Amino acid sequence: MKTRSFAAAAFISALALVGSACVTGGDARVAALVKAQRLYAAGRYAKALQATEVAEASATPDPGVTAQALVLRARCLEALGRKEPAEAHYRYVVDQYPSSELVAEARAAVLRLDVDAVSSAPAAGDDSLSEWGFLEEVVLEYPDIRYPDLALGLGVGGTVVVAFQVNEDGQATQIRVLSAPHPLLGGAAIDAISRARIDPTMLGLTDRSALPALRQTKINFELE
Repeated sequence: MKTRSFAAAAFISALALVGSACVTGGDARVAALVKAQRLYAAGRYAKALQATEVAEASATPDPGVTAQALVLRARCLEALGRKEPAEAHYRYVVDQYPSSELVAEARAAVLRLDVDAVSSAPAAGDDSLSEWGFLEEVVLEYPDIRYPDLALGLGVGGTVVVAFQVNEDGQATQIRVLSAPHPLLGGAAIDAISRARIDPTMLGLTDRSALPALRQTKINFELE
């Protein structure tokens, strides 16, 4: 609890510096980020998650704001007990925003949360996507996939490519966004695959003896 409180205080202090310069200029995304941090500090994690989406709601996302929003979202998910999507969001920052000032924190969080890693997966501290090598692609169904309303409003669509490991319980772990047309869609893909339960036969396996197994899949967000 003390660690989280200290981290929250440090994070909101950094945002206050950004916010004081940008909010007066009408930057709604930075304002949403500051609001999300305050909600997080107050323990209102679900509300804070909603505010982080507003912070990402731009047709041309700012990398700095996006990385901060992703880290904050990961913190909220972790506080809500949703370890796998939390870890995936931290990985998202490490993989896609390596120049962010928050990448060291994100990498440390991956190492801390990655307690279920096995030898078939790359090391948690390894930033190189190439270490995953060639991954067989599988087609999965996601009955509860959610298309973010803010992404719809922006007219943002496309395909998110996600790599993951499936454990013996049929749960996706080691979730890693390889590419996404927009961070809102990347987050939605993480949420969908972290909730899925995957039958080994869908991975081309005849039984569970070959688990855990690494695969990748595509999640399409189509505008109607």
